[in-house]
Amino acid sequence: MGVASVASNFIMLRFLVRYMPAKEAGIWLLFMTMSSYLTVFDFGVSPTIGREISFALGDPSVSVEERGRRVRDMLATGSRILVAFALALTVICGVAGYWYLSSLVDFHSFLGHQTAVSWIVFVIAVATSVSGEIWLAALYGAGSVVSERLLRAGGYVLWVIASVLILRSGGGLMGLSLAWFYAFAVRLAARELFLRGHKDFRAPGAFDWKLGKSLSGKSIKYAGTLIGGTLILYTDNIVIASVLGPAKVPNYYAVARLVAACLAVAMLITTASGPFISAAFSAGNSSEVQRLTMRNVRVSLALMAAGGCFLGFFGKPLIELWIGQGNFVGFGVLIVMLCAMTLEAHHVSLATATMACGDIPFFVPALIAGFLNLAFSFPLAHRLGLVGVALGTMLAQITTNNWYVPLYSLRFLRIPWSEYSMRVGIPSLGQFALFAGCDFMLHRVLLDSERIVQIVWGLALNGALLALLVLAQRDSPLRSPRLSPETAPLHEER
Repeated sequence: MGVASVASNFIMLRFLVRYMPAKEAGIWLLFMTMSSYLTVFDFGVSPTIGREISFALGDPSVSVEERGRRVRDMLATGSRILVAFALALTVICGVAGYWYLSSLVDFHSFLGHQTAVSWIVFVIAVATSVSGEIWLAALYGAGSVVSERLLRAGGYVLWVIASVLILRSGGGLMGLSLAWFYAFAVRLAARELFLRGHKDFRAPGAFDWKLGKSLSGKSIKYAGTLIGGTLILYTDNIVIASVLGPAKVPNYYAVARLVAACLAVAMLITTASGPFISAAFSAGNSSEVQRLTMRNVRVSLALMAAGGCFLGFFGKPLIELWIGQGNFVGFGVLIVMLCAMTLEAHHVSLATATMACGDIPFFVPALIAGFLNLAFSFPLAHRLGLVGVALGTMLAQITTNNWYVPLYSLRFLRIPWSEYSMRVGIPSLGQFALFAGCDFMLHRVLLDSERIVQIVWGLALNGALLALLVLAQRDSPLRSPRLSPETAPLHEER
């Protein structure tokens, strides 16, 4: 989830809590959670095409004419595949979601009728966005990362404005579902922007069954990884609604959004580097792939240290200022989430680099982790409440992705463990200790101060420490990791 998405949800939750009853707000948050499952019906096609475009643009052996033909055919083939997937999404998820929601809400009541109709509208809106996702992926794969990010961010701004107006006017679930069509508008804009900026690809491509089969083979592993990640990161609200009731969702969601915001900021550099790692890999520049990977992990962990330690000590006053006193679910939930997402930032940074090189070996552990999350979270929720839900996610990750992804990625990328420990591991642990120690002392000093004072000073301290770390590493060997010059091209690992 990107920064713009997290920020928009951050704003939206405040208005949901203010203008909607807790149960109705919880139902809408369930819609939002289930949208992550709906987008799985992309089945990895759009990110696969984005990566293949990066490979094509970075391959020096391909002529301009051949490159143009290849990209046009990929776009034509992928677009038709996604339209078919979108139709399947509408039917399958419409029925499955209707059945699940009927177990939570009495469909004979007014809220039940509103929920049923709103769900169908919401599914259609998400399906239309899935059908056009390929154009955002094309922008990203062509290296137009800023344009792709600005379009997504602009779409979220549009969505927030429309949703706030709907909430203030009493539009309810139906109005919020209609506002979700913003996503389709963004994808139409992405199509026009891509074609205007890349005139070589304006001519229509041809649907190619052989190419479609090849793309399907490459995307299925990505889809498995995506499904596993969705089961890991987007089941909490469903577990809470099923075990504890929809009214318990908003307060838990508030903490989850803050931690997700921290993770989204931490992953900014990593996600933006994907096409450049792909291009470097395609050109056989293994040292650049390794350099970008290690830099990404260091930056992600430094940002998690800053944001995570701030939330660990000042998260409660922030939430109480945001959605009201008495809505903080407890430090147990917060600390477990922060630990889980710090480990997530570490292994996702490495996995992103590996997958950008065209190797996608993580779908099996991701699926196992997803099902373990369900197996852990439901019984732990019954036993420990909201803390059990967060704990289930962390346990599922620790037993699978948190150790397997680093082990595989460092071997695939040929980064020695000794180098990685010295250049990434030990410095990152030191940074966490620094932020935690400073935040602890500041928290003690400001213990009796107003909430806004604690928040402002906490942000200032962590921001200053982060700036000092950046300045200290400008001329440090950490900026450009030394790697063995005799390292062979990574193509040989494929």
